Amino acid sequence: MATTRYWQHLTVGEHYTAGPTTVNKHDVVEFARDFDPQPYHMDAEAAEQSIFGGLCASGWQICALAMRLLSEALESDRVIILGARGVPALRWKRPLFAGESVAAAIELTELQAGPAEAAYGVAVFAVTLTNQDQQPVLTMNCELMIDSRLTEEPRHG
Repeated sequence: MATTRYWQHLTVGEHYTAGPTTVNKHDVVEFARDFDPQPYHMDAEAAEQSIFGGLCASGWQICALAMRLLSEALESDRVIILGARGVPALRWKRPLFAGESVAAAIELTELQAGPAEAAYGVAVFAVTLTNQDQQPVLTMNCELMIDSRLTEEPRHG
């Protein structure tokens, strides 16, 4: 069984990968209906006439995919994520069209001690999503709060 990894176990320069995952037309349209109802996310014909030239995922859907892939990568390495502190940098590089896939390349770029009274440290991850043609779709820096308690005791509250 793999060992749980806490903030103290992490090292700047660690690399992770996750994916690929494919976005299908149904997922693009459903996400857009719920969260970003723009014609180029919901209607293939309207999308053809848009600056994108085809039905594409919302940038917010791409962010959600990036977070899912980041979480999966760290979970598979048994890193204990307590929450996110922020996303200080985010760039959408190109559209992600319905039927395309993305994969994540992730690098741990910085470690910061948490507040003295808190049982966490902050790990900053640089995330790059690329499509199936290795073209960048999104880059972001994500600050995650990582458990720094070196105990396996259950948490309360």
